[in-house]
Amino acid sequence: MAIKEELKELTSLKRKRKLLLEKMKGALERGADAEHSRYKREYEAIGRTLTKRAK
Repeated sequence: MAIKEELKELTSLKRKRKLLLEKMKGALERGADAEHSRYKREYEAIGRTLTKRAK
């Protein structure tokens, strides 16, 4: 049961990370540097979380 929940959470994080990538691209196109930086920090934090869990 715990494995299913872990997989669901990892999938959710991956989905959120993908959405943040799209938001980052949009912010860059609009020239919103502060918004892009905020999304990038969150994107990288999720990446670190996923990397830790993969080990």
